[in-house]
Amino acid sequence: MSLLYFVLQGLVVSIAGSVMPSLLNMSVVKYTLKVGKRAGYLLAFGIVSVIIIQVNIGAYLSDVLLRNSSYIELLQKIGTFILILISIYFLRLHLKEKEHKEDENISEINTYKHGLIISSMNTFAIPFYFAAGILLSRLNFFEYNIKNSLFFSIGSVLGSLIVYFGYITLASKIEKRLNSLATKMNLILCIITGLAGLGNLLNLIYRNI
Repeated sequence: MSLLYFVLQGLVVSIAGSVMPSLLNMSVVKYTLKVGKRAGYLLAFGIVSVIIIQVNIGAYLSDVLLRNSSYIELLQKIGTFILILISIYFLRLHLKEKEHKEDENISEINTYKHGLIISSMNTFAIPFYFAAGILLSRLNFFEYNIKNSLFFSIGSVLGSLIVYFGYITLASKIEKRLNSLATKMNLILCIITGLAGLGNLLNLIYRNI
């Protein structure tokens, strides 16, 4: 397969995974509106600097799993436990959320570093690319090796930057909608991760009956 093919794969997958409003997208919008577009771009580059590592880890883990099917149930148990913990975490954030938040004092200083930090804290990136790697491999669209994974991650970075740059460009127009969604984001994430964890748990119980 052409290496460009893997770049395009990564681009499509990353756009699909990052286009919906999230902590990362809303942070880009917040910095753009409060500090300026330069800060938004610096934050975006900080975020994608970590994404390129996360993509390669996810792709590698998917290859390990496909080569060692005996690990599937163990990973499913671990994943179920993690999903339930994450769901509880987001529920606590939602319950503790204040109705009126004070404006944060943010500046352009260390904006790139802040992008690195919040991207590293993104609990969904590696599982997302792990699942994408498994799906693409089972459909015979992706064959793991270091070179293919690297070009796939380059495409993922480009796709993420396209999304973040889009948010920067439209920041002033979508601010109100994002703020409204942000107040419900923790609850939405709690429900999504809770349902995913419950689904995995029921599947494990059914398979062991």
